[in-house]
Amino acid sequence: MAFGYEAINFGRTKLLSTAPMIDLPYRDFLARHRDKLQSIDPMRFILANLDKIPPTELATIGQKAAEWHLGSH
Repeated sequence: MAFGYEAINFGRTKLLSTAPMIDLPYRDFLARHRDKLQSIDPMRFILANLDKIPPTELATIGQKAAEWHLGSH
């Protein structure tokens, strides 16, 4: 693909197998701070995208983001 990642189609949800470097920490941040962010109206639309990600894939995103933060990228 043109953006340097491969999309995997899990049913109706399209997930990233190798996301751009900034995408993993961003999604991890949203997931970890969901409780605080959901009270902000515009964030509800962004957080709705997290509902489309299966919990196992979200856990993988969190793990990859932690590795990225530790400099293992």
